[in-house]
This record gives sequence, C-alpha cells and structure tokens, in this order.
Amino acid sequence: MGRVRVSYDLGPSTKVIGEITDEAAYRAAQRVRGRAMSNIRSLGRVDTGGMIRGLQVRKTGAAALWPQYTVTSTARHTGWQEDGTRAHGPRTADVMVFQIRGSGPVIFAKWVRGVTPGHFMRNAMDASNPDDFAPMVRSGIGGFLL
Repeated sequence: MGRVRVSYDLGPSTKVIGEITDEAAYRAAQRVRGRAMSNIRSLGRVDTGGMIRGLQVRKTGAAALWPQYTVTSTARHTGWQEDGTRAHGPRTADVMVFQIRGSGPVIFAKWVRGVTPGHFMRNAMDASNPDDFAPMVRSGIGGFLL
C-alpha cells in the first residue's frame, strides 16, 4: 500500500475564517457595549451622558483566528461609577473644597459619602452568550432573529 503525503496551505483558509471570526467578535463586543449603555441608563447613572457617549469598542488583538475587542469608556469617572468609591475626606487639609461639575456654589466638606458600585460593565459582560456572535437575520414578520 502506497503512502500519500498531503500538505495544506492554510493561508487562504485562515484569511477567510479570520474575517468571519473578526466580524463575529466585533458583533459580540458591540452587543456588550449596548448592554452596558442600557445598564447605565437603568441604574440612573446618566447626568451629562459622558459615560454613554464615551463607550467605545476597540480592537486589541491582532491574531487572525483569535480576534480581541475591548469595550472601554473615555470618561474619567466611568471607573468610579463601575467600581464605586468609599467614603473619604481630606488628606492634608482640614476640609475639602470643590464645586460639583465645576460650576455652582463652592462646597466645603470634612467628609463625603462614597458612590455605590454600579457594575454595569461587568453585568453587561456576564450577560453575553453565544448568540451575541451570530449575525442579526431579518425575519419575514418584520422583526429580527438571532
């Protein structure tokens, strides 16, 4: 019995499959971003809208078959809203002096209460499922199916 040696050039198939996996990962990241926006709104954490406007999906991995996307926010206070802060006071002075949102009356405080954690990003990621990677398909009734 003779032997047959077969060799595959994985380049073309990796290119096609890589594009499909990249699109699927991007779709899933966009859906996580959408859930985070919904969570921020439902928790009442919208004041100026900066956290919602700042939510972005960025590609962080360059491997063709292992695409990675990160959902981030450009708003500085997103981390404090996500993780919360504890009650705090001045470090070196007798009181803290600040203005809320940079305008309005000047406030002098010896102590301020913290912010309870919102965990809107964590909950958005925890709610992800395999359907997030699938493309949206228009149904015959006029809605969308996953």
